[in-house]
Amino acid sequence: MSMRSKLLMMIILMLVFSCTNKKDGYTPPSFPVEKNIEAVLLSDDLLMNYAYGMCIDNKFVYVLALSDGHWIQVYDKHNGDFVGSYIQQGQGPEELVMGICMTIDHNNSTLSVYDERQQKLLVYSIDNSGNAPILSLVDSKYFTQYVGVVRNAWKLKNDNYLIDGQLGGISTKQKRFQLLVAEEVVDSFNLFPVIGFEMEAAFISPKVTLSPSREKMASGILFGAILETFSLIDQSIKLTDMQKFYPPKMKMMDGGVRPDADMVYGFASLCSTEDNIYAIWVGDKNPNALNSITVFDWSGTEIARYQTNHLVFMIAIDENEPEKLYALVYDEEKGFSLVYFLIEDKLYDCRKA
Repeated sequence: MSMRSKLLMMIILMLVFSCTNKKDGYTPPSFPVEKNIEAVLLSDDLLMNYAYGMCIDNKFVYVLALSDGHWIQVYDKHNGDFVGSYIQQGQGPEELVMGICMTIDHNNSTLSVYDERQQKLLVYSIDNSGNAPILSLVDSKYFTQYVGVVRNAWKLKNDNYLIDGQLGGISTKQKRFQLLVAEEVVDSFNLFPVIGFEMEAAFISPKVTLSPSREKMASGILFGAILETFSLIDQSIKLTDMQKFYPPKMKMMDGGVRPDADMVYGFASLCSTEDNIYAIWVGDKNPNALNSITVFDWSGTEIARYQTNHLVFMIAIDENEPEKLYALVYDEEKGFSLVYFLIEDKLYDCRKA
């Protein structure tokens, strides 16, 4: 074999190995744009101990947090003024026992909240024409009649539902996502990008965001860092892309599955527009290193990383105002504050240049 042939063969092998490693292995993220950003304070007088969700529309910020017997706290998105508390805690038809997830659908002006304890999804219409929104219950979906646990639920188009749970028959194996149409499970996605019971446990209750059209979903795990994107059209759940940044490292300990001490944590919270996915990114062995906000496109490709001087707890973005990323930040002395970060659109053009 000539020297030229040997060189050509080495190049081919290197390309094959590189492609295989990127597909099957883990590659730490590399962001073409990295920038420090400052928070703009809206309110540092939030009466809450913990938050489970956050959404925004063109006038208000909605925070899913139990305070004074009510689950939803609403703030003016322009000046941070507290507007009011909504949805009582309780077991009544319009009440929540344990709200764990909240989403907003701008297409029909509705707010959905999933109650894990009662396994029901409540949908409220939003009238925000006045100085405070009016929330009215328009739909409630109970999942207690199905075989299997529903860990989380989201309403899609045409009264279809996306489920994170164990629907579709009794099984001892962990399941992931199911699509419910007309009371029937019409499709499921139960594949894992890892092998082994301990590693699969990292995918229980992942961070999930739906695109405003409800036709795309992104799922990111905190234990390790794997970002998956899915198509939800045609009554199906199809994996479209996957980026593996850090492996989950889990082990059996004290009768349960626990994260290993040298594991790198990944996604702490997600939100999205039709163009991009936004994440509170850890990227560290310390799970409380919540100082970074990252941006990905819907193929999972890295776009930008923003470093802040805050512990960012929750994020939300408006499709019609993508230059502002709203957030709950936490301070040990002040507690939670409502802020927003200005994100320049030109940063995204750098990736395409």
